[in-house]
Amino acid sequence: MLRRSLLVSAVLLVSSFGFANSAKAAPGPAEPATVEFSFSSGNTCTWGTPTDGILAVNTTDDGLETATDATININCNGAALLTVAAPVQVNGPETTTNNVATLSTVAFGNTTDTGTGIVVTGAGIDEDATVSMTADTAASPQAGTYEYTVLLTATPQ
Repeated sequence: MLRRSLLVSAVLLVSSFGFANSAKAAPGPAEPATVEFSFSSGNTCTWGTPTDGILAVNTTDDGLETATDATININCNGAALLTVAAPVQVNGPETTTNNVATLSTVAFGNTTDTGTGIVVTGAGIDEDATVSMTADTAASPQAGTYEYTVLLTATPQ
């Protein structure tokens, strides 16, 4: 009886492994998957390296004016507002008055430090802008070195 039980157990054990292998499910259909890539950027603006301007005594001998414009590249990849601040005197034998700066672009015109700025539209701008300035003195400018800084701002819209 023990032999029969062992034999039956062995047959059952072997047949269960055989049945399990033959009862495997067939592979299912292929499952597609997709992945996506994206990039989103707002408008940006960058200024290049400036070339300094040069001043000279004006024709009426009562102030300074641009002899050579300062230049600087402006690159905006979309709409922007370009503005210029009044020149700030950082050196000179006398204090000048009515310091006025003008920022000019070929594509979008010009503005002064009292203006509303240059509106860049559409695809943006990539060009060398120019900056000029004037400054008044009480009489003929005194001998010495006059130096000014002019702040330019590009605000993406």
